[in-house]
Amino acid sequence: MRLKAGVSPAGLTPQLLLGLLIAEGVYRRAGWDLRVTSLADGEHAGRPVRGDDQDPHYVGKAADLGIKEIPEAQWPGLVDSLKLALGAEFVVLLEKNHIHCQWGHIA
Repeated sequence: MRLKAGVSPAGLTPQLLLGLLIAEGVYRRAGWDLRVTSLADGEHAGRPVRGDDQDPHYVGKAADLGIKEIPEAQWPGLVDSLKLALGAEFVVLLEKNHIHCQWGHIA
């Protein structure tokens, strides 16, 4: 697992950390390295990090996982594998240029 430059694991919930370790295994079995592109940094849902505690990224419950080095045809299968491995307590969504992985349900 590697973190994109500028991404800090500070403030992660233990549940998300476990989810990232599980996701690393899923990526590895698929032949890819897990690259975490975002945690509580940057903007999510168009909102800046400061002053927004509603987005799960900003409270250590969500991560964005890189997929740009993976052929697009493999993205849906990777998402399905992540959902199966992580179970019902996690939300896994294929977004435009990454996979969103979240512990807990989307409000």
